[in-house]
Amino acid sequence: ITVNDAPPPSPLASVRAHFRRSKLAAETLVELSSEDSPATIVIHDSATWLISIPAGSLDLPVGKAFYDMEFTDNSGRKKTFISGTIEVLQDVTR
Repeated sequence: ITVNDAPPPSPLASVRAHFRRSKLAAETLVELSSEDSPATIVIHDSATWLISIPAGSLDLPVGKAFYDMEFTDNSGRKKTFISGTIEVLQDVTR
């Protein structure tokens, strides 16, 4: 993550992502987190906020899902830098 072409001023402490059926849905379909064991989001460099999501499958139902990623620095400040939608298609190969 860069802000104005520079890494954020404070080191990264944790990251989590939620996938929901709608932006306002109370139910979380899938949650990924750097605090899971094993981590479903890996922090490679806390100073530069370099992260990755290990290869694997998201157990999302067919349809559209909304997601965002919340980053927390070592001062406890939370910021959402990434959000969007993903569409899971019905498998047609049997």
